Amino acid sequence: MVYCRELKGTLTIMLYSFQSQVANHMKDYEDFFGILSKAARMSPMGSSSRNAGDRLDRLKLTYNRTCQALIITELIEIISGASLLTG
Repeated sequence: MVYCRELKGTLTIMLYSFQSQVANHMKDYEDFFGILSKAARMSPMGSSSRNAGDRLDRLKLTYNRTCQALIITELIEIISGASLLTG
């Protein structure tokens, strides 16, 4: 009977040890999958940010070219008008 109690105690300790090891491994897996999940969400956000930046750069270029064309048109009109006055 004493032997059975000792065996039961030893098995109980081994079971608790095993359960704690499983819990630790599960925590590691949760951390790992959490990192993978975060990376999977960040990748599309990075692509969206790059696409938005590219679009903004194209819009700035279009705006600057339009402004430049208006300025050149006004300069041509001023120079043409001045040449008619001196003429």
